[in-house]
Amino acid sequence: MPAQMSDEFEGLCVGLDTALCRPHARAATIEDSRKRLDSAIHEALSGFDAASLVSLRDFISDVLASDDPAKQLEELWMNLKPTKVFFGGSNADESNSAYVYIFKQVRRAIEEKLTSAE
Repeated sequence: MPAQMSDEFEGLCVGLDTALCRPHARAATIEDSRKRLDSAIHEALSGFDAASLVSLRDFISDVLASDDPAKQLEELWMNLKPTKVFFGGSNADESNSAYVYIFKQVRRAIEEKLTSAE
């Protein structure tokens, strides 16, 4: 069963989905995909204040530290019914799925944003 979704997490997922689904944002290379993801993360985080970023970081950290973060993140994401443009499904033996990778990147971006705000 997935963790209880926070409002901040829901907002982040909607923002990521919107940014990743733009037709002009299609990536041709792996490096382009990484740049596209970084850009989408920064865009999705742009509307959050510091308190919301802390709450979001803590929620993501809790999910990433759970027994099966790939499954939990996939279930949380799919509960929002966004387009599955960037993500593949997770396998039971896959400890670092696209979901885990992306939300580790989100957590890193939050840390950078909080640090630069100090």
